[in-house]
Parts: sequence; C-alpha cells; structure tokens
Amino acid sequence: MNDMPREFPELERLRMFRERVRGALQERGVPSAKVGPQLAPMVAGSSVRGGAGAGPIDVMVTPGELNDLHGTGFLVKRVFAGQKGFVALRVRDDYGGVHDFGDEARLIPLHGARRPEVYAAALAAVGGRSVRTVYSVPYTTEDVTLAMAVSDVSGAPLCLWEMDDQCIAHPKIPRPLMREFLGKCRLRLATHTELRDAYEEAFGLAFGVLPAVVPAALVREAPRPEVALRQNGALLGSVWSRQWLNQLAGVLQGGRERLEWYGNHQARWLGLSPDDLAAMPIEPHGVVKEPALAEKLATHPFAVVPTSELKGDVSEVEGIAALSLPGRILFAVASAHTPILIVGSERTPAAAFVRRHAIGEVVSYQPAAFAAAAARLRRPEVQAKARENARRLAPSLSDAGVAAWLRQSIAAGAPHDDRFERLFPRGEPARKDP
Repeated sequence: MNDMPREFPELERLRMFRERVRGALQERGVPSAKVGPQLAPMVAGSSVRGGAGAGPIDVMVTPGELNDLHGTGFLVKRVFAGQKGFVALRVRDDYGGVHDFGDEARLIPLHGARRPEVYAAALAAVGGRSVRTVYSVPYTTEDVTLAMAVSDVSGAPLCLWEMDDQCIAHPKIPRPLMREFLGKCRLRLATHTELRDAYEEAFGLAFGVLPAVVPAALVREAPRPEVALRQNGALLGSVWSRQWLNQLAGVLQGGRERLEWYGNHQARWLGLSPDDLAAMPIEPHGVVKEPALAEKLATHPFAVVPTSELKGDVSEVEGIAALSLPGRILFAVASAHTPILIVGSERTPAAAFVRRHAIGEVVSYQPAAFAAAAARLRRPEVQAKARENARRLAPSLSDAGVAAWLRQSIAAGAPHDDRFERLFPRGEPARKDP
C-alpha cells in the first residue's frame, strides 16, 4: 500500500488505518493484506462469476443483482447492451443471486463495514486493473461508499445515474455522505425533471438527465395500424407496494373493471399467494419479453400505473414515489403509444409526466373516478389524440446512440447535448388531459 497515490484523501486515511485493516482481514481468515484477487473474500460471502479479461474494464456498482425482474436491471442492461469489459459489483442479493449483467460479477456484502474495509474491498475487486469509468446507481450507504472507493483506488471517473431517490424524500442515505459522493462525481445524471431539480436544489450541484430510454428497435415512430382493442386495460410492471395493489383491486371491484398484469407478480415485497391473486380482478401474465410486451400493450385501451397518494407517510416506497418516474410508462408510450392511467396523487412525477405530454389521465383511488377515466380513454377520439401525442414523443425516448452520448458526456463532465433536457425541461407547465 505504500506506493499508492497520495492525492486521494481516502487512500491516505487507509494508510493510517492499515494495521486495523490487516487485523480485520485476518479475523475473516484472509492471510494477506496485499492488493490482488486473493482479497475477494475479505468481507464474508464474496463471490465471483465470469471474467472480464486483462484489458481495461468499466465498473457498475449497484445495491443488488441486475436482471429482468426489476426496472433498474432492465434499464442498465438496455443502455449498456453489447459492451464488453464490465465488472458488476453489488453489496447484497435481493433475487436469490439471479444476476445476468457484465463479464464479471462480485457480491461483496458490506453491511456494517467501516471505511477501511470498504476501501480494501475495492482494492480486492479492481487492484492492479485499468478502470475506464465507475458507474453508480445508488440505493444504500454501502453501495455509495463502495462506488467512491472504487473510483478513488482506481483513479477512474465516477458517474452517477440516479433512478430513485434514497436521500431527500426518504433519507435512507445520509445527506453528508451523499454530498461527499456527489462532489466526487464527474457526471451526475437523473432520470427525469423532478428528481434532477430536487437534487440540484438540495446540494447545489449541476445534474443532467438520462431517462429510462427504450430500445430503438421497439420505438414506434409511425402511427400503429388500427387494431381491435381489448376491453380490459393493462397493469404494467412491478407494483412497489402491497397497499397500492390492494387499493387498486378495491377500485377495480367497485368499478367492475379488470386488468391484465404484465409484470413481476411474485415480487417478495408483495407476498401474494395464488389465492390472493385469484381474489383480485387482475389476471397475471408475469414478466413478458419486451418485443412481445410492446405488441400486447398496443391492444389495450390504456395501461394502469398505481402509485402513492402522498399523504405524508415516511415509508421507503412513499419516499420513492414522491420523486420517481417509472420507466414502464416511457416504454408503453414509445413502443405501443398506449394511453397511461395513473392512480394516485397528482403530485407524483408519474402524474406530472402524463399531464405534461397529454398522454392519459390521473385519478385517485376512487372507483367512480377510475371508471369515468377508463370510459373516457376508451372513446375513439380520446384514444386517437393520446396515441398521437405518444407517437410524437416516442423518438425522443429511443436509446439510439445513448452509449456514445454517455461516454462523451463523462469525458466532458456535462451532458454532451440537450437531447434529453428538451424532453425534461425546467419549469414547463403541464398540458391538459386529452
């Protein structure tokens, strides 16, 4: 460790606590504190799969696995599809270890770990390797600290892609830590207007926008051929809260509506049994591959996205909803031109996006309000207007060229151009419903 560069404060601190780190490693059965792959088990339970080879690597740091069972996994895999040399680091397993992103993946449990241990874990993962960029999609203090450590020990630029707030509306990540982290980022990106604006206001640092882009091959720029629409609406994507799902089921029963659910109905946080599902006016289809999903969505009169009522609760899902824009909304709009029906508060980013672009409606968890909105969206003239607005929006949501755009933005330390700022402007009033 004596030859490590002294320009990084955390490495200087690591030198000071070298003996403490060595002792911690020995307690975990690691015989040496030298930099190298042999330190992978330094925090109990580390695992490695695959290999990125000896060339330069990019590092993606996330809290858990990246897969098709949740929106973050879908989006990361989409933007970086086909890129070689990725090492994925995560601090926990949320999906039983199911992970399918990157040439190499490591699980490094860091719960309760001190800074020196986190930096030693970073050295274990990337020591002696050439790192081009460190990407972070932050959700926990552990993955934020690990991303900083990997950037510090490698000297690689750090890029933040904020998808869901875990600091402002829901203070899961302490603000001092987030401020330190943001200060080390060469490029800071958020997925939409409200999240960008909230972080700029809270921390006084510039953010760009990189939304939940849609595969270019699935973006429908021309009007879709007219098809006979199904009677039922669609329920799209993961539902973040069992309470929201129960409320939605009550609304549907009261309004005599049924939905077809394309999403992970087996998510552990929902705790749904087969009997629970059978009692709801919702038909589950599970996670459907995106090309097939786009075709199915095009045949529904609307896609329902339940969200929070924002009544001041302090739970994690309420905090996330206050500043999140579900990517499944953008997918439905760009790939199928399907009108969106938001159920929940008008103050959510989801509601704001739908109103801003006049691509659907926003209603509360009231059967009569839902039934009235569903009836309006089934009217041919309302369908036509909402779908045309979606069609005009679709090309702006394409992922075409986004990988090159991201590399150019990181090199410049700012968005390469305003292609996404035009889509998510500051201070633009929402348009009226179609």
